[in-house]
Amino acid sequence: MGHFKDKRSVIGLVLVTMVLLVSCSSQSQKSSEFEIDSTSSGESESGSDEATTDFSEIEVVDYILFESSSGIYTFLVHLRNNSDFVADATGLFSVYDTNDTLIGQDDRESVTMLPGEDGLATGFVELEPLMDVSSLKLEYLIADVGFQKFSGENPVKASDVHLETDSYGCSVRGIVSNQFSEMKDSLQLRTIVLKDGKLYDGGFSYIQTVLPKKDSILDIRLERPQPCPTGNLTVLFLPNLGDDKIFNP
Repeated sequence: MGHFKDKRSVIGLVLVTMVLLVSCSSQSQKSSEFEIDSTSSGESESGSDEATTDFSEIEVVDYILFESSSGIYTFLVHLRNNSDFVADATGLFSVYDTNDTLIGQDDRESVTMLPGEDGLATGFVELEPLMDVSSLKLEYLIADVGFQKFSGENPVKASDVHLETDSYGCSVRGIVSNQFSEMKDSLQLRTIVLKDGKLYDGGFSYIQTVLPKKDSILDIRLERPQPCPTGNLTVLFLPNLGDDKIFNP
């Protein structure tokens, strides 16, 4: 998803290194008090016909690593598009041990972000079970970004967004609305949960068939295998739209 037929590509490397301190919560209550951010319009009024070549317009806000099942560790990367253009970014995740030896690596599909909007990149690496992730060094390498001029608004929004705990863990649920003029397939939806302003969890899912201007059910299972968090929470609703959904809604 999200690859442009006539995009201008900027190829470079932005290396971001951080040592993560990750703690897993054992809370078991359903979350009922949190802030929802699901109405960003993505409007743009750029004064130039030329796509930006400023690679730094893609901001790596935060990222975390945690064990989502035995020996399987999930990478979540919170990105932000600070440009006035649609941005299509791809990256590489790497994990190093205390001796700076590479022990895990993964790359994933591109993340498409409308102007001024956020995105979620995900990755998975296999490591020894029950590792102390706070001792590991992580790198997220942005390898390629394509930009394209855009002056519309996001055709997909969410409402009644809330967290629900079930026997499998925590899910983000609600209603998805659209302004499409024709049926669309494989609408990819992503979400980020911030706790006290910091990246805590995230996930993604697909709606296989979307009818124009008809609501759909939002149901995204979060990656952490535990009940929903409580406290000061913000949920970001982040559609990852392809070309046809952005430029030919």
